[in-house]
Amino acid sequence: MAYTLFLLRKAEKQLLSLDPTMQKRIAEKLAWLGSLEDPSNVLKFLNNKRLGDARLRVGEFRLVLVLDGTSKKITVIRIGHRSDVYKF
Repeated sequence: MAYTLFLLRKAEKQLLSLDPTMQKRIAEKLAWLGSLEDPSNVLKFLNNKRLGDARLRVGEFRLVLVLDGTSKKITVIRIGHRSDVYKF
């Protein structure tokens, strides 16, 4: 069973602020991630749990995610350049 993807409003705004080619790359990567049976095998888990559970790399951009394995949900909470996505 595939995972359901959700984007927080903040992440959606961050995605829409990117150029169209990067938006397409991120959308394709998220669709691929959602189709996996166990996406935790391809994600890097974060040490600082205040930021989120895991990250996904798309070029120079990072997507910070929260995983819920019981309800099979992936929530994207932040999208940004790798140099500043982890800063508050």
